[in-house]
Amino acid sequence: MGRIDFQKEWTTGRVLNIGSEEDPVGFGDGAVHLDLDAWRLPNFVRGDAHALPFKTGAFPCVVMGDILEHLVNPAQALAEAWRVLAPSGRLVLTVFQEWRLGEQPGQHIADGIRVGTLDKLQAGEFADLGEYKSRHPGFKGLCVHSIPEEAVPHFTHINQFDEDWLKKLVAEACPGAVVRHWELAPECHWRNWLICLGKGGTGGFLCQLKQAVSAAHAG
Repeated sequence: MGRIDFQKEWTTGRVLNIGSEEDPVGFGDGAVHLDLDAWRLPNFVRGDAHALPFKTGAFPCVVMGDILEHLVNPAQALAEAWRVLAPSGRLVLTVFQEWRLGEQPGQHIADGIRVGTLDKLQAGEFADLGEYKSRHPGFKGLCVHSIPEEAVPHFTHINQFDEDWLKKLVAEACPGAVVRHWELAPECHWRNWLICLGKGGTGGFLCQLKQAVSAAHAG
């Protein structure tokens, strides 16, 4: 299963879509879309994933689709997503398995900006990422304003995750999480972690994770 199909299958109820960019994937008319850049989208809120402008427990379902690999502080952003998730709610994550930023997992901001922007700007002769987002046809003319990458890295991949870092991140940021699904799945020439966490669980996170991984492989 691809990451987009996974997001659609595991979402339920009113959705907060964190890091929407220009193309929400069909979470329903009531979905709220949040991004650091400004986009012409219905129910759009401009905001920072590290400090969500919503009340605690406000959403029965929160989606972070391919967003953790972009964030300066993924632990804080994940904790914020967990905070605004309602009791018994569902947090749906897809995380890109980056491999181009260095030999070791970790945060690689300079390499991320270099890898993520150079080819795009040179290929289209764009002056900067703001112009790229406003003029490139892939963004459908929906970008109203873009924050420069040098000011706040958020468009390119700056985090190169491995399984251990991702497990630690979830365990620390999402206390009491029930692991409903955890899988590293192939898609085209890369792989993505497909994760669904339930809120309000008991028992050990790593024990539940082991059971969820086993179920994914069995399926």
